[in-house]
Amino acid sequence: MLLALALAVTLVSGRGSGGASAGDAGSIRAAPAPATAKARAMSPTQRAIAGVLRHSPFVARGGGRRREIALTFDDGPGPYTPGVLIALNRLHVKATFFVVGYQEHAFRTAMMAAIGRGHVIGDHTAGHRRLARLSPAEQYEEMLGPLHSLAQFGLPRPQLFRPPYGSYDDATFDALRR
Repeated sequence: MLLALALAVTLVSGRGSGGASAGDAGSIRAAPAPATAKARAMSPTQRAIAGVLRHSPFVARGGGRRREIALTFDDGPGPYTPGVLIALNRLHVKATFFVVGYQEHAFRTAMMAAIGRGHVIGDHTAGHRRLARLSPAEQYEEMLGPLHSLAQFGLPRPQLFRPPYGSYDDATFDALRR
C-alpha cells in the first residue's frame, strides 16, 4: 500500500525514475533566501517553509501552477518508519513527518535517518491530545514536548505544526506565536 502511494506521488509530481536526485527538495518551491549565514545553511526545503511562513500563519492548500502533492505522515515515529524511509528513498520522494513527542525517544534512529535523507520533521504535540479541549497553558505544554526532545537529540526546531485530529482554536495560534 505504501509503495503504491509513494509511486503515485512520484507519478503525479512528474518525477519518474531518475527525475529527482537524492538532494532534491521535491515539490516545495524555495523562496529567495536572504544573504545571511543562517539562510545559506538552510536546505531548499527549509527555505521554502520559511518563505511561506513569512506570508501566512498556516498552509491550507498549495498553489495551482503544477500538479503536486505534499506527502505527510502523522503520529510517528514508529515501528514502520524505517520501512517508509526505505520506500521513499528508493523512489526519490521527500515527505514531512509530524512527530508525537512521547514516541521520539524510542525511535530516535528513525528520526535521525529521516532528517539525514532530507525529509522535514514537524511538531504533532507531546501526547496527541485534542487541543481545542485544552486550556491555553495545556496547549502550550503539548506543543513544547516535541521541541525539548528534538533539542536533546541536537535536531533542528520544527517550523511546521499539525494539530492532532485537526483540533485547534484561537488559543492554539496564540501558543504557536509564543
